Amino acid sequence: MVSIIIPTHNRLTMLKRAIRSVKDQTFKQYELIVVSDGCTDGTNDYLKSIEHTNFKFFVNETPCGASAARNIGLKYAKGEYIAFLDDDDEWYNFHLEILVKKIKSTDSNVGLVYGWIDYYEGDKIVNSKYPNLSGNIFTHMLDKQAITNSSVLIIKSKVLKKVKGFDESLLRGNDGDFIRRISKLYHVDYVPKVLCKVNIGHNDRITLNTSENLTNEIESYLKRLIKFQNDFKKHPKLKSNVLHKISISYLRKNNFKQALYFLKKSIIFSKSFKDVTDKLIKFSKVSILKLIN
Repeated sequence: MVSIIIPTHNRLTMLKRAIRSVKDQTFKQYELIVVSDGCTDGTNDYLKSIEHTNFKFFVNETPCGASAARNIGLKYAKGEYIAFLDDDDEWYNFHLEILVKKIKSTDSNVGLVYGWIDYYEGDKIVNSKYPNLSGNIFTHMLDKQAITNSSVLIIKSKVLKKVKGFDESLLRGNDGDFIRRISKLYHVDYVPKVLCKVNIGHNDRITLNTSENLTNEIESYLKRLIKFQNDFKKHPKLKSNVLHKISISYLRKNNFKQALYFLKKSIIFSKSFKDVTDKLIKFSKVSILKLIN
């Protein structure tokens, strides 16, 4: 059986669409766990009305964030495999069938399987993510989110004995951190097929570059540098890349002093003239766009 975990916060219309995409799955051996995280929009009444043998939901009266909500779901999950779905995304009806077939065929050293995603604004595809990384992908994950997001992952539940769920201190980048910690201990595999629609045409996404979200992004980068400091010692160029991302985030917050500080630090750890040049060019382009706007 697969345990499906959906965290949600005041997105009732989108949540109904996400749950409908679960109910439409061709693979039926699942339990659905929804965690209502401080919802005040009628979500709780809707969840109470759902009649399904393998459905359960939990309510946080005070919102604790997506990571904490997912961890509540993980606490009660009973499946051999675990899948996640964000409340604003939706699965194609073959999503689980394909992922379960793939993960059941993998070796014991594989802990996670992912698929591909398309990003939608309304009915229009505006971006796609089709990575083909497999095996030991940890170094690819150190400086970026190298694969896809949590809505298109399936993991073996045994992974949770070593990787203790999502980091609740992270308000941004929690998907990447979770995958990063899994990929340090287990191999990863993938299915070369689009399995999920990621809907980005709304204004309450944590990936929007508001001042608050950029602050959370910077905190996430800084915590990554600390959490994986021994790994970054072996890969100074990757550390340079993260430092440069911090400088760009500060630049987007109009904090030029901190932006220049982290730009200089990123250059110190750069390993080639081309790398330095590329970082300076990107920094300059963002600076010019900020001045124009």
